[in-house]
Order: sequence, then C-alpha cells, then structure tokens
Amino acid sequence: MINFTCIDISSWNGDIDFKKVKNYGITSVIMKIGEGTFKDNRFESYYKSAKAAGLKVGGYFFCACNTVEGASQEAARCLKYVKGKSFDLPIYYDMEYDWQQTFGKTTLTKFAVAFMEAIIDGGLNAGVYANYNWAVNLLDLNKIKKLGSIWHAAPGASSPSIDCDIWQFSFEGNIPGIHGDVDCNKIIKDPSTGVRVSNVDLLADDSDYTSDMWNAPSITVDVESLNPYIITIDRNTHTISSKEWNKMKDYGVCGVLVEAGKLFNKSHLKVDYRSPKLKSQIKGIKDAGLPWGLYCEMLAKSVSDANNEIEELRPCVRLYPPKLGLWLKCTFTNNKSVNDNILQRYYEELVRLGLINKIGLICSKGQLGSISWETRWSDHYCLWLVNHISDVSELNELLTPSFFLSGKGENADRG
Repeated sequence: MINFTCIDISSWNGDIDFKKVKNYGITSVIMKIGEGTFKDNRFESYYKSAKAAGLKVGGYFFCACNTVEGASQEAARCLKYVKGKSFDLPIYYDMEYDWQQTFGKTTLTKFAVAFMEAIIDGGLNAGVYANYNWAVNLLDLNKIKKLGSIWHAAPGASSPSIDCDIWQFSFEGNIPGIHGDVDCNKIIKDPSTGVRVSNVDLLADDSDYTSDMWNAPSITVDVESLNPYIITIDRNTHTISSKEWNKMKDYGVCGVLVEAGKLFNKSHLKVDYRSPKLKSQIKGIKDAGLPWGLYCEMLAKSVSDANNEIEELRPCVRLYPPKLGLWLKCTFTNNKSVNDNILQRYYEELVRLGLINKIGLICSKGQLGSISWETRWSDHYCLWLVNHISDVSELNELLTPSFFLSGKGENADRG
C-alpha cells in the first residue's frame, strides 16, 4: 500500500494511462494549466482523461509576471483555460522563479493575492505553491492562508517544514501508467476545509529540510583548479561505471556535458523529450564528484515550437541545475528573423530560470550566418564553436571549464 495519494504533472510527463495511475492507489492529480501567456499543451487531454478515470483534479499556473497587474492577467488567462471545467482541489499559483526574488516579500505577496482573489472571484478555490525559501522569506503566509491553501515543496525532507495543506515530498516517483519520474505529494489537510486527513508531522525542525535544489546556494566553479578536459554524453552513451569515471578523472576529465533531450525527430514529429538516461547519468557524474552542464537539441521552427521545447526543458533544469551552463545544440531555419525570435524566447525563459551568463549555443561558423550573432547575440550567449577535425594535431586549444563559463568561446577555434 503506497503512503501517498496525490501526484502533480505537466506536459513533460508525456502520455499517461490514468486508469493505471488510479489502480495503483493515486486518488488526486494536480496538473499544470499554463504559464505566463500560454496553456500547457497537454492540459486538455490530461483533464479529460483524469476525470474519466475517476481521479480528483486540481491545477496550477506558473507565475511568470513582473507586476501585480501581470498576476491578475495570468489569473484571467487561467480562468479562460479552465472555463467549463470542475475542480476538486484548488488552483495553485506556482511561485519559484529566481529572477522574481528581487521584487521582495511585499510585492511578491501582492502578486499571490492578486492571482488568488481573481481565481476566487471566478468561483474556484485558490492557493500558492512555494518552497521553504519562498514561503518563509518571500511571501506573507498569513495573508495567503486567509485566502486559500498552501502547497509546500520540500522534496527529500522527512516532513514539511511549514504548516501546509499539501506537501510535495519527491520529484522522483515511479508509478505505473507514467513513463519516467513524477512528482509525489501527501495531502495533509483538506485544502477546502483545513481538516487534517493525514498523520504526517506538520512542523519539522528546519534541519530536516534537505533539498539541495530549492534552497541551493549560488554555484561557483574554481576553474583555475580544474584540469582541462570536458566530455559530452548522450542517450546513446553506454552506462559508465564508477571505475570508468575514476579512470577518466585520472586522465584529466573535469566536467561533463549531458544531453537533456529533444522534442522533434528528423521528420519534425514530436517524440518523448527527456533523455531516458538523464537521471542515471547525472547520478553517476554526481557520485564521481564532477560538475555538469546540460545541452538540448533546439529543433524549433517557430516560437510556438520553442515554447513547447522550453516547457519540456524547464523541469530538467529544475531537477539538475547545470553548474557548467545550459547549451542549445542548434538547427536553424532558413529565416534569420524566425531564428532570432526563437533565440529571444529561449534567452528570456532561461534567464528566468537563473541561468544568466550560463547560456550557450552549440553551432558551426556557417550556422552563425543564420542568426544576428555579432549585432544581437554575442553579448548574451556563450558560443561552443563546432569545428570538426581530422587529426588531433589540428587542435589549437582544449576546451576548459573557463570556456563554458566565460562566454569568450567565439574568439577561439575549437575542436
């Protein structure tokens, strides 16, 4: 018998067999409705299938605004997306972007209140999703509790560290009917009544809060102390043993770039995004004590395609914060303006994820002609210049961690 009954999902979870999910013992699902200006591309199908399976449904909308008015506008879009639908659990405002923290507690609380009041005016229950840092340092929980529910993210902790209705305790659930990891939650109190329904310890000592993602300190890499080799691995790389990792370190490997995923195949048809080996590869790298970066195949032919790719990429960045940056392996269209718009969309979203100065392009010299590199992007993106060689003697300079972190790659001829 499982000890939790609620999961949360978004389009990156792919196709889901909700009947198998329910048969496993899950009774409730909180699904992503949208973010900023767009709707999650699986929300409609998820909602229909979850309801058909007899599951209780809640929703969340990702906060991407920078004004109180923007929060109200996001609530209006959310209400538009859910019109005609019924919900058993609240609609939560997911507040977690690093770049928003500079607005401060008073302003961010106003964001939350504006969203919640609009949702409530629309006839639905509302709440806020927040990790420990946001809940304690960036939001006035007393004001939020007066309006609705608290959904608290504390993965890896033995119990939630704040008073909450729902506790998200893991990002790595394994449930029949869902391919790959899924977020798992325990419903502690009925969000609509506040009546306790679980024996989970409500208030844990702060020392129990062990998540290394939500409250991770700023990552720094001492590039001067590292050796000069960085390797790249993808879904086709064989499983690397701890012995092999140690041997590579002896040879001077000091960092790893790992494939996060790709959304389209050669025919530009959608496929499962996330590399099936990402989780195990990151674990091996972490156990070996090496820093990592992530790269993804950027195959978008439009801004809409880019939005879909970013939607799939975002949880990979959240789960595995890339110390050596996030790199886009580029395939461009024949239209420079379209390519620039796609890069603009990626840049905006990746900066919101806290990756400013850690975003790069992987492309050839020829591909740079397909974008406004010199006039628009050279000051914003780092560059990993692809220049295949026929012999190692052609190498002018080895890739080093400073290359990945400095943004000066465009000035070097790389192998």
